[in-house]
Amino acid sequence: MCLSGEANSMLPVELRRANSGDTTAIVNLFRDISDKELDAQRIESCIDKYPSVLALRGAKLVGFIYSSSFAPDILELLNIAVLEAQRDSGVGSMMLSELERQSSQKYRAIILVNSVLYPSKKTKKLASNFYLKNGYNLVHTTGSTNVFIKDLA
Repeated sequence: MCLSGEANSMLPVELRRANSGDTTAIVNLFRDISDKELDAQRIESCIDKYPSVLALRGAKLVGFIYSSSFAPDILELLNIAVLEAQRDSGVGSMMLSELERQSSQKYRAIILVNSVLYPSKKTKKLASNFYLKNGYNLVHTTGSTNVFIKDLA
């Protein structure tokens, strides 16, 4: 049984690598958070080939990350999402750490783009402080879009 709201936040967070069977849950979570549809085939392709992380509290998906290759030795974080009720609880930082652990044998860095310009029905804000707190370096900004990188070596 999935608990919701406050009671669910009392359960410990389990992190694991995503697999193709998780694609529908990832798409549904992102839709709930952003009112935006993701390309399920692209997600499935990415999680089959590249590092990914799911965060669960009990049986409930509360966050995810998936990635792709930016260059042979640089991983691109394509998407990260955490349920609003789970934000500021450390779930996002735990997922980033796990992604870095999975990536460190093959990749020397992780790059990501954080932008308020991606289409969304909800108001967006840049997550600069989150990425800086997790050791990512801001390498470029337009004011609306920030590019971060973190060396894994």
